[in-house]
Amino acid sequence: MFWFFFKQPSPVELVPVVHAGPRPKLALVLDDFGYKDRNFGVLRKINVPLTLAVLPGIPYSQEACSLAADKNMEVILHFPMEPMGENVPLEKDTVLVDMDAATIRDILNRELNSVNGARGVSNHMGSNATVDRRVMEIVFSELKRR
Repeated sequence: MFWFFFKQPSPVELVPVVHAGPRPKLALVLDDFGYKDRNFGVLRKINVPLTLAVLPGIPYSQEACSLAADKNMEVILHFPMEPMGENVPLEKDTVLVDMDAATIRDILNRELNSVNGARGVSNHMGSNATVDRRVMEIVFSELKRR
């Protein structure tokens, strides 16, 4: 026969943490906006800072941008880029790794201009493009220029 004795834990004292620098921040980004409008009603009721990642040139892209502006939400371009894998449906004007630099810049600028109020860019499905150094240098150099 075995006997086990457990020591009662002592009370834990909570000590407040003092941050030396700026307080940490949390960003909430909701992506793939523009396909449908079914979540717009819920967004109108939310009163927390959000960022909407809006796909360019699809049926509800502009309405999503307008809603974000009305609610003081930030908008970023959800930039279609080439994914890994075969037989993946692509958005119109998806940046592909075999495109020349001028074409990539043209698509990026056209899509940035179509998403009203965009203050940044996120990647949409583009894992193959994001590992391609040449493509990303073109994209980031154009973003830096803008």
